[in-house]
Amino acid sequence: MKRIIIALIFLFSAGSLFADKPVFFFFHSLTCPHCVQAEPFVEELIKKYPQIEFRKLEVGSNQENKIIYIQKIEELKIDRPGVPVFAIGKDYIIGFNDSYKKKIEEMIEKNLKKTNTSQ
Repeated sequence: MKRIIIALIFLFSAGSLFADKPVFFFFHSLTCPHCVQAEPFVEELIKKYPQIEFRKLEVGSNQENKIIYIQKIEELKIDRPGVPVFAIGKDYIIGFNDSYKKKIEEMIEKNLKKTNTSQ
């Protein structure tokens, strides 16, 4: 229980530390083949977008990450959740194959524009 509370405190305090930096969530499972396929692409995104904070959260075996995942699913009002989930701002994409790469980058660019115009 203490670990869960610490994870929640970190989640909310980290949000305030990086308030000016958009946060990209990659929820995944080690047993999900689409998640495993997406991992190298997420690594490319991390290098390409240093102005974004990336949070890669494994939800299959990590209880704290699973709680964050459930909170994000509820926040985004996702009625049919699964993994992988890519989320930034109020936008999200569930699932992955090579055709999703462009959609994910468009979602990132859209949110970067929002961030840049609000500053």
